[in-house]
Amino acid sequence: MITNNYDLNSVSFGAKFVRNANIEKLIPGTADYAKSKVSFVRIDPDNLGDIKALAEVASCWEHEKFANTIYNRAKSLRESAFDLKSKVYALISQRDNFKRLEPANIMGLVEVEEYAPKSIRLNHIQVNPQYIYLETPPVRGIGSAILRRLKDIYSQIILNSLPESSVRHFYEKNGFQRVSEDKLKYYWQKDKFFMI
Repeated sequence: MITNNYDLNSVSFGAKFVRNANIEKLIPGTADYAKSKVSFVRIDPDNLGDIKALAEVASCWEHEKFANTIYNRAKSLRESAFDLKSKVYALISQRDNFKRLEPANIMGLVEVEEYAPKSIRLNHIQVNPQYIYLETPPVRGIGSAILRRLKDIYSQIILNSLPESSVRHFYEKNGFQRVSEDKLKYYWQKDKFFMI
């Protein structure tokens, strides 16, 4: 269980509400976006409802390999009582009425591994593909909202990036620095003196 000063409330689908987040939602009939509140939650691998929701998301997002990887990781966490270092979080459109986690409300997922106090390795992040590939998506800023919430919880984040320039640009615009030109490893830290 996370213990910190953030709003951490149990919700009945098993996940833990961590904090509100902001994304941008398209204003109908315009090309403009307005801020919209969503929820950042930690998935409870011991809750069968959460695992079923992830399974459905992995099936619906079938061409996005990270969604399936995150689902399999959460499922393995359910089967292993000893792995307390890995965590799965979700950005969801639900703001209240948390009777069950609806797969259609999951906007993005992230799986991290704690390797030191307040330090994580970001293993996989996946945004719902219906928001990625459109020229004018109905919502935007999901991946950045996930990273902002992780930065609220943790002091250091390390990740290995894919070689695509769009992915590199995404992490750099969110405050991550590349370790070196020949490595696709990035880091972010509240304290600028972090060394890898």
